[in-house]
Amino acid sequence: MRQTLLAKAKRPNSFVALGAVAAALFFSGADAGAGTELPEGSLALTTSAEPSFAATLNGYDQTKTYTIPSVLADTRDSGGGWSTTITSTRFKTADGKTLPKDASSVTSVANTCRSGGTCTPPRASVSLPVPVPAGQNATPVKYFNSALDTGVGVFDHVPTVSVELPANALAGHYESTVTVASVSGP
Repeated sequence: MRQTLLAKAKRPNSFVALGAVAAALFFSGADAGAGTELPEGSLALTTSAEPSFAATLNGYDQTKTYTIPSVLADTRDSGGGWSTTITSTRFKTADGKTLPKDASSVTSVANTCRSGGTCTPPRASVSLPVPVPAGQNATPVKYFNSALDTGVGVFDHVPTVSVELPANALAGHYESTVTVASVSGP
């Protein structure tokens, strides 16, 4: 029997799912639209993302992805570098079904200077994929960074997260909270 999974966000910073597997995403920071002005001398990672993914359970292992379109701004002019981190709670249903703790990984990151801006491109040293820690008190891990004297400016920052669905995944409404943040220093 085939079962369809569909997830769709209703509004920024929350995630409402329809179907059997979904991700509830929380992002640190305020929403940042195209015209957002950031204070001078700040480091911020913001999003108004409405991520989603869909899957049809078919008895085989599957990988599904979602992106977290964000804006990363380093207007400090210090050249001190920065890192971005990620953590999550475990995918779980209301009746206790779970996906494996290691179900999610950051598999790619697109980081480009915003249109019309002036930037010093980041020089990253993080190797991908990066497993996303899952648990109530999971410690955030670095998934992207900018070396000293790089990464100054405002960037469109879009990590892609892959979710491994095992062949034996059970149908249900799964939720996970994902937190991303920017941290000073490479």
